[in-house]
Amino acid sequence: MKITTLLTLAVTAFFAAPLSANENNGWVDIYTPYFFKAEKFFLSHDCDLHFNSAVMYSSKHEKFLSKDEVAELVPEYAEDFRDHECAGDISPEQLAEALNYADGFESKAPIMLFFDLPGDEDGNSIISFLPDDIIATYKARLSSLSTVESYTKYKIKMPVSGNSL
Repeated sequence: MKITTLLTLAVTAFFAAPLSANENNGWVDIYTPYFFKAEKFFLSHDCDLHFNSAVMYSSKHEKFLSKDEVAELVPEYAEDFRDHECAGDISPEQLAEALNYADGFESKAPIMLFFDLPGDEDGNSIISFLPDDIIATYKARLSSLSTVESYTKYKIKMPVSGNSL
């Protein structure tokens, strides 16, 4: 019995470890429990919150970077980013609070934020309800952005409504 249990644990660990590493692809997951809080924050800065979109944020300049600025930093990935020009300065502390991220954001280099597709309270994504072309676009964008290694990447996960994930 002990040998079977140990063998099962070893096989599970062997196959599960690469899967969990591949799922993350270097992303730091942020679980934002309140969609409406985050949306209100973005609207108060004259910008919209878009799912399935990537932006870059500069803590040093306290702003989201324009698509042209992103193209200067990561030209090969520029098409994967959304032009996200919000009005006014946004401090790293304000952004972390709006996204409910207790660890805060690093201040040395720009960071990547990917606003993932929303999910329900059980953590299920809405992806199964989307048309095939949108699913393909989502997967291609996320796959492409996952290969960026020069910047810290944050994947923002939010509920469909104001409820917690």
